Amino acid sequence: MKSLVVYNKYASRNKAGKLVDKIRSSFDKYSISPEMFFADNAQQAFQHISNTDLKKYDNVVCVGGDGTLFQVINASMNKEVAERIPIGLIPIGTGNAFARDVNLTANNYDSAISAISKFNTRKIDIGKFTNSDGSHYFSNIIGFGFVTDVAQTANKLKVLGKISYTLGVVYHVAFLKPFNITVEYDGKKIDREIIFIEISNTRYTGSDFIMAPNAVIDDGLFDVTILTKTSRGRILRSLPKIFTGAHIHLDVVETFRASSLKISTTDPKALTPDGEILGTTPIEIECYPCAIDFIVG
Repeated sequence: MKSLVVYNKYASRNKAGKLVDKIRSSFDKYSISPEMFFADNAQQAFQHISNTDLKKYDNVVCVGGDGTLFQVINASMNKEVAERIPIGLIPIGTGNAFARDVNLTANNYDSAISAISKFNTRKIDIGKFTNSDGSHYFSNIIGFGFVTDVAQTANKLKVLGKISYTLGVVYHVAFLKPFNITVEYDGKKIDREIIFIEISNTRYTGSDFIMAPNAVIDDGLFDVTILTKTSRGRILRSLPKIFTGAHIHLDVVETFRASSLKISTTDPKALTPDGEILGTTPIEIECYPCAIDFIVG
């Protein structure tokens, strides 16, 4: 098996760079021939795949976190369907949210490489979002409002690990400000005053938050979660529920499924696709069912 390995050395606060020799040894152990490309950042991963003829490889393997995978997914989706090859993941990042939905354990590189050697693939849905900045793809989740504010703070606190997301939540509760949105989806239209909206392809976001507990990665639908206007105290009291997914039963949380959405806001809101900060509202989102073969655990 020949794998194009796109390796973000600086993932997980430079932890990935310290594992190069061990990961090479694990590839040898499972008789995989890796062609390694070491990226200094996630954007270099995008550029390398975009400029590479993938037909001479059996798969593309992403070594890094959700940000690196975001770039690998985008580069792959920008190619013609016939040029796309299966994607594998060695999840060594801060959040590793997507890995859970493909049965991979965060920071367990040996089990991930074992899964690649077995080459058990599953077709997964991919989301496409379009706004004034153009079009991009996501595999995990996209949202805005309070969740984006939290993600921006968590990125600054990555050195603290998983707790960075929780600290971001607590900090931004103090500056809570609801806003109005209009959502058109699958022939329906709603207007709401909200705290945040998340459009999920997978169950997890961040490190341990189960944003969409009923999401299925290959059903052709997004699971949409809206937190409507509520008090700061109630958000803090309800925070533990998001670790189990029980928050979706709160009366201030609205959920539904959709294959496409068009969302507008009174003022532009920054977007958070797969943990990245990229673009603003208004936005159109579309699900591409079973668009990529992904190597699962």
